[in-house]
Amino acid sequence: MNYTKIFLKDSGVIPASIQSKVVYRRSSQLFDNIIDITPNGLAVKDILRKLGALFRKKQIESALNSPTPNSFVLSEKITDIIPSIKNKHAILDILSYGFLEETPKSSKKVGSTKVYAYFLNRMLCPYFGISINHFKNPLPITDDLRFLNCFSNVDCTIQDLSKFIKFQGIDEMDHKDIMQYFEE
Repeated sequence: MNYTKIFLKDSGVIPASIQSKVVYRRSSQLFDNIIDITPNGLAVKDILRKLGALFRKKQIESALNSPTPNSFVLSEKITDIIPSIKNKHAILDILSYGFLEETPKSSKKVGSTKVYAYFLNRMLCPYFGISINHFKNPLPITDDLRFLNCFSNVDCTIQDLSKFIKFQGIDEMDHKDIMQYFEE
C-alpha cells in the first residue's frame, strides 16, 4: 500500500488533522510511560497531572487577554528549597527527567532579584491541551514552599493549588512588576 498517497495531499503536506493526532498520541504515550521511566513514577505522574490540569484550568478561566499558561514562577530555585519539600524525591525526578524545565530570569531594574520560571515539558503540553510555546507570562506563585508541598501532596486538589496563584486578586501594578522579568 502506498502511504504517501493516503497521508499526503496533492501539495505533498501531511494534513494538520493527522499531525495533531500523532502529536497528541506521542504526548499521551509519554505521560502514560512516566510510571516506567522514573523511580517515583506514580508520584511524578500525579504531580504532573495536577500541574497540567492547573494550567488548563487557568487557560479556560482566564479573563485576561493572554496566551495559555504552561509555566509558573518562583522566587527561589526548587533545588534550593528541596530539603523543606515533603515529597522531594518526586520533585527531583520531575526536574532531573526534564518534565519541568527551569529558566532563571533577571530584571533589568537595579536592585531586583532573580526569579525562576518552570515550564512544563513541551512533549507533555498536547496531552493537557496547552500551548507548547514558552510565553512571557508564567503564573506567579505567592508562597513557593507551600505551593510545592501542596502539589506534591496526593490529597491536594487543583482548587488548593489555585490559591497560590497571584492572579486571583492581583492588581495591575503587581502584574507589571512580575512581568518585568520576562521583557526582552
